[in-house]
Amino acid sequence: MSLTQSKNDAPHIDKHKSTTPSNLLRTWLLTWEVYPILLVTGFLCLYRINTTEFNTDQAAIFSMARDAIRFGLFPITSNAASLGITNPPAVIYILLIPALFSANPLWAAVQQALLTTAAALLTYIFTRRYYGRLAGIVAALLYATATTTIHYGRFIWQQNMMSPFVILFMFALYWGVVDRRKGWFAPAVLLLGLLFQLHQSAALLVIPLFVAVVLAPKTIRWRDIVLAFVLLFI
Repeated sequence: MSLTQSKNDAPHIDKHKSTTPSNLLRTWLLTWEVYPILLVTGFLCLYRINTTEFNTDQAAIFSMARDAIRFGLFPITSNAASLGITNPPAVIYILLIPALFSANPLWAAVQQALLTTAAALLTYIFTRRYYGRLAGIVAALLYATATTTIHYGRFIWQQNMMSPFVILFMFALYWGVVDRRKGWFAPAVLLLGLLFQLHQSAALLVIPLFVAVVLAPKTIRWRDIVLAFVLLFI
């Protein structure tokens, strides 16, 4: 099987097949390289997960998530940053999922490992869609086996959760600029807001968002702008 992408190779450009969700799902399930990507990333992130880093920051944010479940104390801020300011609460709400089922923070680390694995898969899907099959495989495996991915992709921390959402943000931009599809602006703004809550350095993503608006202004509707502000406010 060739690893290069032909015109009829990628699911998004095959005009002779139905693009229903069931057919698209079947296409991806039959894509063999997805499985080694998931296996490699999952193994590297989950192997000996019980030895993952767990310090005061991890204890603080997970305990806040657990208190939200036990006592209904849903926060409007999270832990304090090194600069002395309080961080936004998005990380707490993401941690509500493992905190709902267990008081053991190990499961929050497992969730983080799964988020990193999802980021590797999204890297493959995004790169294959826009740059070809071989590029997608190489990009995903390079990301999955990078030292920083393995280290930061398996312990609880706001910044570590950003990777899958960054790729989804880029998906939204390409949806408008490359595919010339409408409905991308509101999800992009929502993802930008979430990423900013996870770490303020994500404010730099305003630049590619601005470039996308300049390159694809006709894909933005007034209702998209209104919806974006509503989602950002929420």
